[in-house]
Amino acid sequence: VAVWNVFGDPNRFDAFHEATKLLLNGPSSPSNGAANLPFAMDAEARIEALNQSGAFDDITYQTSAWSLELNAEQIAALYATYSNINARPDRKAVIAELTHIAKTQFNNRVTRNMVTCIYMARRRFW
Repeated sequence: VAVWNVFGDPNRFDAFHEATKLLLNGPSSPSNGAANLPFAMDAEARIEALNQSGAFDDITYQTSAWSLELNAEQIAALYATYSNINARPDRKAVIAELTHIAKTQFNNRVTRNMVTCIYMARRRFW
């Protein structure tokens, strides 16, 4: 089993993402996949990679959409863990502005959309 939690859901509107996308315009995340599809959600590519390995049978894929509610301090703590934020020379200012936006525009209550992607397979025995 391989499990990824994808931060953001391309199928659901996200007000905080819209409010911060210009601020966060910078180095992209290593989890970004091809054609604006997150790596974990590119089921066709992930399943093909598993098939090409020759090590697995009965590969299945499923997703589960859910929401994550965070206050401004939690937003700051979460974004401080992202490699694309940490790579920025203005990291501290960006995190401070994210906190400010969460407090002032979202009344200290931000809802982010999440997707959990699960790939299951049975290992082949030779």
